[in-house]
Amino acid sequence: MSRELIPMVEAARRLGVSKLTMRRIVREHGITTFDNPLDKRQTLIDAADLARVTQPRPQLENQEVKIAA
Repeated sequence: MSRELIPMVEAARRLGVSKLTMRRIVREHGITTFDNPLDKRQTLIDAADLARVTQPRPQLENQEVKIAA
């Protein structure tokens, strides 16, 4: 199975976030990163991992939301 690896800058552009926010998303979601063998300055991520992160999480039933006054 072939992976579609995209640069972190491209991933940030697709999500509409900054590079710093993209790095935080990668860290918090445990997304695996890869060094670009042609350009060591560039970090790549799997586009499928990016798609997984952007999927909405299901809401739990009977979940109460408390608002502090």
